[in-house]
Amino acid sequence: MNTKQNTSNSQSLIWWIIIIGVACLVYVTGIAHESIWFDEAFSYKVASHSLGEILGLVTADNHPPLYYLLLSIVVSLFGNSVWALRLLSVLGAIGLVSLGAGPVRRIFGNRTAFIYAGVVLFTPVVLIYAHEARMYSLAAFCVTASALYGYLAVKDNRREDWFLFGLASLAAAYLHYYGLMAAFFVHLLVFLWLLFKKREALRSYLITGAVVTVGYLPWLVSFLGQVSTVNEWFWVLQSPGKAYGTQCFSHLPTRIRFRLPCR
Repeated sequence: MNTKQNTSNSQSLIWWIIIIGVACLVYVTGIAHESIWFDEAFSYKVASHSLGEILGLVTADNHPPLYYLLLSIVVSLFGNSVWALRLLSVLGAIGLVSLGAGPVRRIFGNRTAFIYAGVVLFTPVVLIYAHEARMYSLAAFCVTASALYGYLAVKDNRREDWFLFGLASLAAAYLHYYGLMAAFFVHLLVFLWLLFKKREALRSYLITGAVVTVGYLPWLVSFLGQVSTVNEWFWVLQSPGKAYGTQCFSHLPTRIRFRLPCR
């Protein structure tokens, strides 16, 4: 029995290595084929500043700061080429597939985990977001990880699952405000389930929830400020040739193209 189990585990490991390798190949191929568009140019413009300056600049945006902070680190390490700007998005898509080898496999078994990885791998929108220098694939990865590890934490009450649940949900909240909403509802469902079905694990959740809440408090004031000004931002054209809040991006990489004029 042990020999068969070890053989099965070895075969599964080989298959997961192949699947993740294919994901790397799929998402890396053509990463620099399309020119950078305006939102990606904005990502680079913000990320080209120091970490402290980014926190100030992002308060005038309508997104949280984590993606821009991470992109700033990537740009400082690898430069501002198109592939470097989109590297984080590729990693987010690969991570989304790789969740099949981790929490999905633990919850549903290998067969369902293989199906999950295949569905993600052949979902067009994941490939689109993998080739866009924005936070969407990373946010999808973190939201999915939050839900999966939240389920595992409720089911097994293991410390590492609570830690990963809290980390993924906090990262999701700092990547995109849809991620914040998704993390909120995941936490709400976990809390209600424990309250009515499994109160012995409620203490672990309350600690995790408190840490996540405290971790988000530094951004709360900026978040409220963004909510109050979101309708005044630069997407609305004032008149032909002018736009609210637009700026010159004269030192962007050569392949970055956009059509909004400078103010």
